[in-house]
Amino acid sequence: MRNILTLCALAGLAAVLGTGCAGPEKKLGRGLSNSVEFARLGEIRRSVEQSAVFDRNSAPLATGFFHGLNKSLARTGMGIYEIITFPIPPYDPIARTT
Repeated sequence: MRNILTLCALAGLAAVLGTGCAGPEKKLGRGLSNSVEFARLGEIRRSVEQSAVFDRNSAPLATGFFHGLNKSLARTGMGIYEIITFPIPPYDPIARTT
């Protein structure tokens, strides 16, 4: 009987943790992912590539680098904000970077 009660308690705890915390977990994960943007340099690489392909100016590398740097700073700031405020609703993204 004791094992059945323990099993039921664990199943109930798993159900509560699995369904009730989806918003804060997503917000924290998104914040952690965004806050390490400078370590992966994804926005800078993408902006340099996009400006080299689509822009017809004379300095696509410089233009793309500074555009990507600006987007990386914004993404890092949003990530830090989401890490600090992850337990507080709303849990939707505060901005969308493209």
